[in-house]
Amino acid sequence: MKKKIYIGLFIGWIIFMIQLPSIVKNIAVNKLEKTIGRKVSSGDFRYNYLRNILSIENLKIYEDDGENIFVKFDSFNVNIDILPLLKRKFYIEELTLINPNFTLKYSDGTANFDSILKKIGSDNKKVEDATETNHYIKSVELENITIDNFTFYYNDQVVQGKNKFTLETPQLLYENKNIILNSIVDFYESGEINLNLEYKKDGSLSGEIKTKDFLLDDKLYIVKALYGLEKLEGEIDSCFNFNFNFLKEIYNLKGQFSLKDLKVSSDKFGKLFSIGSVEGEIEDFKIKENKFFLKDIRTNKGVVDIENIKKYMSLISKISKEKENESSVKRDELEYPIFNIKRFEISDYKIYDEKVNLEIENFKINDLGTLKGNSNFEFAGKFQNSEVNFTGEIKKEKAVRKEEDLNYIGIGGNINILSLNLKNIDPLLQEKLNLNGSLDISSKFNYLTNNLQMENLISLKKLSLKKDDMVLKVENLKFNNTISKNSKDYHIRGKIKAQGGAFNMDEVNFWLKSGEIEIGEISKNKIRLNKIKLERPWIKIKKKEEKNNIQEKITQRESSKGHEKNNLKEEEIGKVKLPELFIKNIGVSNGRLDYINKDIKYNLRDITVDIDSFTTEKNKEFNGDIRADLTGNGKFKFNFLSSLEKSWDFSPVSLNMDGELDIYNLNFLDFKQVLSENLPNEIDNGKLNYNCNISLNKGKVVGENLISVEKINIGEATKVNSMIPLKLGVNILKDREDNLKLDLPISGDFNNPKFKISKVVLEALKNILIRAVASPADFILNSFNIGDEKDLFIEYDYLNPNFKNKDNNTLGKVVEILEKKEDINIIFTLFTDKEVEKNLLNTQLKEEMFFKRDTKDEILEEKINKIITERSEGIKNYFKGKELGERVKVQISDISRNKAMSSIELIIKD
Repeated sequence: MKKKIYIGLFIGWIIFMIQLPSIVKNIAVNKLEKTIGRKVSSGDFRYNYLRNILSIENLKIYEDDGENIFVKFDSFNVNIDILPLLKRKFYIEELTLINPNFTLKYSDGTANFDSILKKIGSDNKKVEDATETNHYIKSVELENITIDNFTFYYNDQVVQGKNKFTLETPQLLYENKNIILNSIVDFYESGEINLNLEYKKDGSLSGEIKTKDFLLDDKLYIVKALYGLEKLEGEIDSCFNFNFNFLKEIYNLKGQFSLKDLKVSSDKFGKLFSIGSVEGEIEDFKIKENKFFLKDIRTNKGVVDIENIKKYMSLISKISKEKENESSVKRDELEYPIFNIKRFEISDYKIYDEKVNLEIENFKINDLGTLKGNSNFEFAGKFQNSEVNFTGEIKKEKAVRKEEDLNYIGIGGNINILSLNLKNIDPLLQEKLNLNGSLDISSKFNYLTNNLQMENLISLKKLSLKKDDMVLKVENLKFNNTISKNSKDYHIRGKIKAQGGAFNMDEVNFWLKSGEIEIGEISKNKIRLNKIKLERPWIKIKKKEEKNNIQEKITQRESSKGHEKNNLKEEEIGKVKLPELFIKNIGVSNGRLDYINKDIKYNLRDITVDIDSFTTEKNKEFNGDIRADLTGNGKFKFNFLSSLEKSWDFSPVSLNMDGELDIYNLNFLDFKQVLSENLPNEIDNGKLNYNCNISLNKGKVVGENLISVEKINIGEATKVNSMIPLKLGVNILKDREDNLKLDLPISGDFNNPKFKISKVVLEALKNILIRAVASPADFILNSFNIGDEKDLFIEYDYLNPNFKNKDNNTLGKVVEILEKKEDINIIFTLFTDKEVEKNLLNTQLKEEMFFKRDTKDEILEEKINKIITERSEGIKNYFKGKELGERVKVQISDISRNKAMSSIELIIKD
């Protein structure tokens, strides 16, 4: 009977043991679902009674939606030691996870496991802790955990791990809902992690994590895959103490770390950076509160490829933006983390790309972070291979928590840059300028809440700049200035000095021995210069040959295309309010201006300019004096007093001016070629003296032009077609000394758009020449100082064939006119009162006769005609004796006059 009982018990035991895994499965799955509040499913539960291994196949924990999988395992194997169960202990020799899959997602800042933590926390609050007597199992111990192959899902990314590592647990104790873990994670000759953890039933997790000779290599393939890294290598030694409470969401961390030989490369862009070492101490990280405090960070021997990092960060930014788009949290509601590094130090770093080369020899800063207060820093290194020293202070008037708080960050200090080669700066500019030269900068500055104060010493040596056809060179330039700026305006004061400058562009070349600009103030609405001083400036304008017709057509076409656009630009510029310009004094000494056109060369030498109180402000007077030596031995002088009716408008309508222009001793022969190309006759000789007094008021101009030319001689005709009778007119107008004097008054109104001053002057000159040709006598007689007499004539005594002695002077002037005026001939017209002369002759003859009787009229007529003929021959013989007989014509008038005389008429040769 007993035997049957034992057999029955044995069979029952076997059946129980066979069904036990199924029973455990149901209990475990239900308990797990109740605990985490998620759907749980699994495959078969198997138990190997010989090896004491419980295997759970295809275990799955679902997301909140009950469809997508949160965690799953292909196999979950637990090696259980049975004997400790008798002592109410659950002892696990090894826990093996085969191909675990874990999915992590974030939406609106919430992780997909947050609901599990909240469920566990709420259950703990509802149920009072059970006493130890209510549970058979008093404790759980786990010796080793092995993870073999896993897959990690992060949002849309998938990371597959193919390595295997074991968590060796000298102690893992679960007792009364508390867990203690002391373990070493061995990564097979590539370092180890020492874990010392304690989890309490109130949700707190505290402990210590240490790494020793821990190599960053393939073990971090999760990070590498998530962030697109090809290489993430280095060695880290660290010790971190932490205190977490998952239910209260408290996460605190402290510790020290040392990272060596860090190398990071992107799988798409190549090498990003390498660092020799990074050492630091975490004073306190309060992760949930977004507070991070570090005591000390030191790093050295770094090499950073900016170009590749910019490309890499651009890719990462796209991912970050996608996450931001998925989140409904508004950007302006986000707060910056609170962090502070008491001391941060960088040494021996190289940061570069194809354009920038920055070497950090040493950089130190204290209290770097978002807390209110000041941070002192020192920088020593090289920028573009030039020495840079920078010491200063960062000022934070308030803690930086939001974006607008950045406005309360200030910075001040001293920066010095020595011998910066501008050639290395050129690639950084948006437009290539072919810069060269050496730059020294010493700057002291302070910036806080949109207020900037600067004191700068800038020195440039052997500066050269070239863009298109423009070339600028300066041998030595110094610019000492102070700058102040706020949100509303800016102010610049200082002094610019230049030595040995040159500027070339197209047809203009400019050289300068030295120059100086003293800046009183430059601001948004005002430019005030105390002085502009230029010594020995030299401007050379070299006129290029005219382009061929094809090029002209191309230029015209391009101009017509851009005409509309230029008009728009002019309209836009017109709307911009220009700052008031005031220059206390403009001084130029020993200046020179050359104009070269083919073989023609003209110049102004020894130019001096002295302008006082120059301004663009309306109704403010400024005056000046400009002098120069002209080509040859001529001289130029211009002085003026001016003002503007409208600010910045120097057009004749707005410019008011009283001025005087003088040109002395200008030799026409020095301008012979250009004159012959523009005048109908050559000018063979002549020296110009010119005086112009001009008054310009609200567009109305009145001027007096006194032109005096000494020894003027007009030569042969040129190829220029002109209606101006230049040669004849000048020959008529010049005096017996070959001097020409003209008075050309001008007047006009620039408010009339058709009015042109040059046209008015030329028209006035043309009119004088035409009048001179039309009525030469008045001009000639006046030039020979005989213009006061109404008529030019010589007188005879009745019955005398010879002119009066007093008229020798008149005939002498006529001879002088003929000798000086080759284009002039003379006509003498003899007049007399025959009746008077016949009566006188009759009386004379009667007195001579014995019988005292009248002479016949025919005889008297004949004798009077003979006297008149003798008068005519006398005039002819007089001029024949002067070798001017061919240019003199004598005629006898039938018109009776009340005295015997001969009029003298000047006529132009046919």
